[in-house]
Amino acid sequence: YTYSYGRWLRFINCRYPALLAQSPADRLAREIVLSYVELLKEQQLNPTTIWGYVNELNNVAYRLMPGTNWAWLRQIANRLHLVVRPRPNLESQLVPVQSLFELGIDLMKQSKSKKPRRSSSIHVDYRDGLMIALLASMPVRLQNFGNIIIDQHLVKTPGGYLLIFPEEEVKNPQHIEVEIYEPLIPLIERYLAHHRPRLLGEGKTDYLWVSKIGKRLKPNHVSERTTRVTQRELGKPITPHMFRHCAATSIAETSPELARIIRPLLAHTTT
Repeated sequence: YTYSYGRWLRFINCRYPALLAQSPADRLAREIVLSYVELLKEQQLNPTTIWGYVNELNNVAYRLMPGTNWAWLRQIANRLHLVVRPRPNLESQLVPVQSLFELGIDLMKQSKSKKPRRSSSIHVDYRDGLMIALLASMPVRLQNFGNIIIDQHLVKTPGGYLLIFPEEEVKNPQHIEVEIYEPLIPLIERYLAHHRPRLLGEGKTDYLWVSKIGKRLKPNHVSERTTRVTQRELGKPITPHMFRHCAATSIAETSPELARIIRPLLAHTTT
């Protein structure tokens, strides 16, 4: 409740700062809440997440201001709940995180040897393989992973690379600074020196992930690629969020040696 109400207040502060001088009940106007819902949809949040934020906002309003009629707010929450789908059996959708890591490595290796129908597919396969292997070894949230900027988030060090995300960019505000798994270092350098420039062409961007038409891949496109490729190669569509479930489950069920791949990152990113 505290987090959901805080998110609402941040929205008010950004979009309607004058309303902060009014009472909490006056801020909760129908048109303002609908504007809030539209923003949550623009951020491409899961329908369950959007419903949860509005439902909890309604619960806070009802408890803090019980003398006000909040039926209209409950109706908005109820309408949002209509598109919430029951969560499938997650366990049956998971694969060992080692399989994801190995898939990424295999895609990068295959891109060197096969004869593609299009010249760009070699570079696309390498990029997709690197995304999958890196995400398997460091299952950060999609918004962070899809917004990696070279020299800002991906930082070269004398011994390799760091992934750095300041706390203001992380959902549960915690600074993340993790060394990239050593076997991935030459593969990242190969991507930066060869495959990424071929994808980029005449385009210009500092974002790490680049499309075949020379533009940055936004987080939703990163998600689409990882889901599509894992469906094609493993028979299961693994979203970036599910990578984190796969990692946590693998650590719990298999030998501790997996910790060398996963690192202590999951301690920073709760599922």
